[in-house]
Amino acid sequence: VNMYGITETTVHVTHRALEADEPTGADAPSLSPVGRPLDDLSVRLLDSALHPVAPGATGELYVAGPGLARGYLGRHALTATRFVADPYGPPGTRMYRTGDLARWTADGELDYLGRADEQVQIRGFRVEPGESRAALAALDEVADAVVLARPAPGGGTRLLAYVTPAAGPIDPDRLREALRERLPDYLVPAAVIPVDHWPLTGNGKLDRKALPEPEEAATPGGRAPATPQEEIIAHLFAAILEREHVGADDDFFALGGHSLLATRLASRIREALNVTLSVRDVFEAPTVSALARRAHHAGRAPEPLRPRPRPAALPLSPAQRQLWFLQQLHGVGSDYTIPFAARLSGPLDVPALRAAVLDVMARHESLRTVFPATDGQPRQHIVDVADLPEPLTVTDAGGEADELRLYVEEMARTPFDVERDVPLRAGLLRLAADQHVVVLVLHHIAADQWSARPLLTDLATAYAARTGGEAPAWPPLPVQYADFTLWQRATLGWDDDAPHPDGVVAAQLDHWRDALRDLPAELPLPADRPRPPVPSHRGGFARFTVPPAVHTAMRTLARTESTSLFMVAHAALAALLARTGSGRDIVIGTPVAGRHDTALDDLVGFFVNNLVLRTDLSGDPSFRDLLHRVRDTDLAAYAHADVPFERLVDALAPHRSLSRHPLFQVMLAYENRQAGEIGLPGLTTTTVPAFGRSAKFDLTFTLAERDGADGIEGVLEYAEDLFEPATAQALADRLVRLLTEAVAAPTTPLHRLDILSPAERTALLGRPEDTAVPHGDATSTLPGLFAAAAAAHPDAPALAGPDLATGDRTELDYRQLDTAANALAHDLIAHGVRPQDRVAVMLPRTVEAVVALLAVARTGAVYLPVDPDYPADRIAHMLTDAAPALVLTTPGTPASDGVPRLEIDGAPHARSADDPGLWRTQRPDTAAYIIYTSGSTGRPKGVAVTHTGLPALARTLADAFGAGPGDRVLQFASLSFDTSVWEIVMALFSGAALEIVPADRRLGEPLAEFLAEHQVTHLTVPPAVLAALPEDAVAPGTTLIVAGEACTPALVRAWAPRTRMFNSYGPTETTVDATLWRCDPDRLRPEDTSPVPVGTAVAGTAALVLDAALRPVPPGTPGELY
Repeated sequence: VNMYGITETTVHVTHRALEADEPTGADAPSLSPVGRPLDDLSVRLLDSALHPVAPGATGELYVAGPGLARGYLGRHALTATRFVADPYGPPGTRMYRTGDLARWTADGELDYLGRADEQVQIRGFRVEPGESRAALAALDEVADAVVLARPAPGGGTRLLAYVTPAAGPIDPDRLREALRERLPDYLVPAAVIPVDHWPLTGNGKLDRKALPEPEEAATPGGRAPATPQEEIIAHLFAAILEREHVGADDDFFALGGHSLLATRLASRIREALNVTLSVRDVFEAPTVSALARRAHHAGRAPEPLRPRPRPAALPLSPAQRQLWFLQQLHGVGSDYTIPFAARLSGPLDVPALRAAVLDVMARHESLRTVFPATDGQPRQHIVDVADLPEPLTVTDAGGEADELRLYVEEMARTPFDVERDVPLRAGLLRLAADQHVVVLVLHHIAADQWSARPLLTDLATAYAARTGGEAPAWPPLPVQYADFTLWQRATLGWDDDAPHPDGVVAAQLDHWRDALRDLPAELPLPADRPRPPVPSHRGGFARFTVPPAVHTAMRTLARTESTSLFMVAHAALAALLARTGSGRDIVIGTPVAGRHDTALDDLVGFFVNNLVLRTDLSGDPSFRDLLHRVRDTDLAAYAHADVPFERLVDALAPHRSLSRHPLFQVMLAYENRQAGEIGLPGLTTTTVPAFGRSAKFDLTFTLAERDGADGIEGVLEYAEDLFEPATAQALADRLVRLLTEAVAAPTTPLHRLDILSPAERTALLGRPEDTAVPHGDATSTLPGLFAAAAAAHPDAPALAGPDLATGDRTELDYRQLDTAANALAHDLIAHGVRPQDRVAVMLPRTVEAVVALLAVARTGAVYLPVDPDYPADRIAHMLTDAAPALVLTTPGTPASDGVPRLEIDGAPHARSADDPGLWRTQRPDTAAYIIYTSGSTGRPKGVAVTHTGLPALARTLADAFGAGPGDRVLQFASLSFDTSVWEIVMALFSGAALEIVPADRRLGEPLAEFLAEHQVTHLTVPPAVLAALPEDAVAPGTTLIVAGEACTPALVRAWAPRTRMFNSYGPTETTVDATLWRCDPDRLRPEDTSPVPVGTAVAGTAALVLDAALRPVPPGTPGELY
């Protein structure tokens, strides 16, 4: 049995029974499987924000339960840092912070990975040596392994591996090659050193100090640098990537470089060789030798950034100027705050922290700059240190529920007035003597996300010095932000109004005018609500994680295609937006650091610039082809990144609107390293999530590589004006799903990349039985369904309306209607009508017309209604196209060339006969009627509708509307429209009465009087007809259905509260109805311009919304309805 435990948890925590036939070698589990927790203990794997980590991801191990010790004897501060409140247990319970790292396996067991304090940073990635050790120990040649982090000869940190052989000699190079196939490059040890046995200490533990250092090779592998330029660039590769040796043909990205490091490399080469070299050059010529050749032919670098004389009125940078103007436009607010928060456990020296905050403000002029105006023009005013306000406010916690979160949010949303308030605010919430929460809030006008590292590093340095009673002894900053502002204006060429015609910005603007020509004003998004005229900027957050395996595949694809991880993410986001209704011209914004000079590396300031990335997704490219398009777009943008975004907007002069961000509404940010941790010496710090509730864009996707191989953490910030939380979370999850498929099969066309989860797909497509063709016999046909209703309700009123002879109102019960239809059916048979012949019924709105429909059905023939008021050419087209065997009409109607006629003149109730019975041999899949479309898109088309859908239609109408004996259903529609079939089925298949409204009473006040006079309980009318009715035309409780055209929200709000109102949608081709919605004003959006829902699919029908490739689209995405 392998057990894991600690003294503080009563000896043991977990156990795992080991079997004699445990797999070994490559099939072995991770290095130290420790199994499952004991029964009286709970184990939690949490991240730095105390959120549970996913299976396979690394987290810190916490233990809860009755086995916890009270604490450390006489060491209250240490007890407070290790025995902490349990957010997942009952109130008042604690959990122990072990400091050990572990991960859950797929089968619910724990793998022990080592100590949290063994974590190191390798080339910008946070690494646990235990992961590398586990992979190494799993190789067949290795009996056991140890991986340590040791200082690299060139500075930085490297991993060294020590192994004992399983049998025979070990080839270190072959082991490193095997690890490259299993691990990211930064987890592969710089060297593997074989040892015969492990050196041990006196108590039997590994003596790490006794392990030997590797013997450095005299010359590195590969071709050595041959020219001074190659040598300098090779040294820069090694310094930035923390490599010992770099050859002339080594590739920057193959060695672990990424886009942020590429920016740094270009800046360092410009500084070292005094040449103009861009990030694009690094991507296009990524080896030492290729970059040296580019440098040889490059022009001279621009004037270096150095301190400059300050004018009396210090101007703002373009980015600062934009934020200043936004405050003038919208007033003082908190839309542009950047918060950082951390929980501090241990003895905190509050005066030292207060002094440290003041030290940082003194060091960085940007943190004590305000922006007053003179004659309407803003200027920078740097406040003297002696005039700064109290830098830190201390608040004692009151013990209220959720106090910590509310305190952080209140700090983040307290507004800054940039004309008067210094742009840094610090607050301290005292929870207990040794428990505090510190919050730093900056205004964006003074800082950006890349300012976090210098700000927090300087704060830690200053605090360490002040706790020792000294001032911080840091080296002076090369420049201040004001120097950058003056240098930027002089070097790139502009004043407050416009760029200089021969300046750098003017030349770059030509590129942007061409790249962004005819840019869409707005990117369509799958929003839940229409865009308001003026946004509230309220924001919400949805979190997501890109799994480790997908992260590794992204990195592999990026290296294979000579791109960056950002470009892979950009391609995936563009593909997602295209698949969710944004079209094929996708515009995304992205922030770039804007720190082109190494003098800015350690400076707090607002250097970030937003780039506009426009991607063409036409032609359904594969993901690999799209990635190449994105690479070209992004590199061109990087090469022209000096144009401030505000100047770009002014130059392009797009149609401006307060309702949306100009040029782009979706932002993608990619962070390559951990940022935003407040680490103070002598204290245990835990990051507290700190987000403002302000959304500057419709959607902002932020991806952060925070834990090396543990995947990518993502946050989607969304505008609450537009999106519901569930919609935003679904979008984030779809991005992960698309990324997973795309990097696994990059040659796949975009339309085949699945963005729906299995559950979503099932919900959207329905179950197979939902759309199965119903089986039945003749009783399931139109005459069979009517015969059943007539037999059940022979004496109930069935049909009322004008008769053909006099126009007077005539009423028939079901028995009379049944026998009258039989009599007319015998007449039709006598005139040669046989099953499936087409019979044109050209009669006015009378009871005879309905009798004729039933009579045609009784013969087994196909009913073809023809409105006698139609134009002659339309009637002629219908009769020629349908080729009926007989026309049933009245005397005096124009003759139909070559078509036999049967003329009737009324008195249907005067005749009766038995059922001729021809319909009883029919199958439901034979044609029941033909309805001709309106012809609005061309010549009218005849739609042959079978009996198959009629039982489902009858069931839908019965379930939804409940018509039956005693009810009266209005027959409003023209008999040539399929809505008339809906009305007839609703009444005559349920035992209700069908009430035909005369043609001259179908609108306005006459219709209202008819409804009241005949006590109509169910009516179906077009929205335009309903809008023309008086307010009291429909009695309370009446079933009211609108159909035939789009219904407005105003109609729903007016009529739904006092009626049973429904909105129906359905083309003729789907047996009248396809979807139905019970109108509920409370479920409408507030805006009157929003559409009224048409509901869900009715019985026996599936409603599918598909894209051009016939794949289901996600909820919220436009598609074609099938």
